[in-house]
Amino acid sequence: MLRLLKALPLALALAALTAFVGCNSGSSTKARFVNAIYNTRTYGGAVDVYVNGANDFPGVTFATVSPATGYRSVPPGNDTFEAYESPNDTTPVFTDSLTVSSGEQTLVAIGQDEGTLVFMSFPDDNTAPAAGNVNFRVINASDAQEAVNVYIEQTPSNPPIGCPSQCPTISSLAQHSASGYVTLSNPGTGWTIYVTPTGSTTPLPGWSSGFSTGDFGGPGVASIRTLVLNNDQNGPETMSNPPVYLADLN
Repeated sequence: MLRLLKALPLALALAALTAFVGCNSGSSTKARFVNAIYNTRTYGGAVDVYVNGANDFPGVTFATVSPATGYRSVPPGNDTFEAYESPNDTTPVFTDSLTVSSGEQTLVAIGQDEGTLVFMSFPDDNTAPAAGNVNFRVINASDAQEAVNVYIEQTPSNPPIGCPSQCPTISSLAQHSASGYVTLSNPGTGWTIYVTPTGSTTPLPGWSSGFSTGDFGGPGVASIRTLVLNNDQNGPETMSNPPVYLADLN
C-alpha cells in the first residue's frame, strides 16, 4: 500500500523513514522501525516514533533499527504513527494512520517523493526456507536511481558482473518498492552484493567493491536477510554503502 503524507519543510524534502510492521498469528501486531532519513542529523540526529500516543520506538538514529532484534507489539487495527525529533520535540516529522490486522505480516516504510513523505507497506515473510538456503529481500528506499539491478554473488565474487556469466539476482527494483524473497543455496561463505542502475553493469558510486554480508548460515541452516537501500547521509540522490542490513533469521 502506498500513501502520500503531508508536505514537509525543505530540509526534509528528500527524507525517508522506514518502518517495518509484521503481524503474528495471534491478536497483536509486531513492529520494528528503521530510520532511513538521510538528513536526520539536521534536526537532532534521531526520531521518537509514537504509536497511538505511546513512544514505542525512542531515539531511532539514522540507518538503525528499533528494536535491535525482533519486534515490539503494537495494537492491531487502525493505528496512528507519529515521529518527533528526539528527544521531547512537540512538532511531528510525520503523522498518519494505518489499519493493521492481526494474523498477517506487514512491512511499513516512509520514503521521500518530491518533497513529501510516503507511507508504504510490504508483506514481511519470516517463514524459514529449506535448510541450507537463504532468502534475500531488498527494499529500495533510495532515490539515487529510478530503478536498480541487484547482484547477490557468493563470496569470493568474480567480477565483472553482467550477463551471461552473472545476471542480476533482482532486476529493475524501482524506488519505494520491495523485491520478492529470492531463495539461494547458502554454502556459508558469505555474499557480496552489487547495485547498478537498471540497464547498466557499472556499480553505483561507492559500490564497485560491493557490500559483504560476512559468513553466515551454511548447510543445514535456514536463513533470511533483508537489505534496505537508502540515501547517503551526506547528500540526496546518492546511495549509501553499506545499506541497512537485517539478519531476520540465523
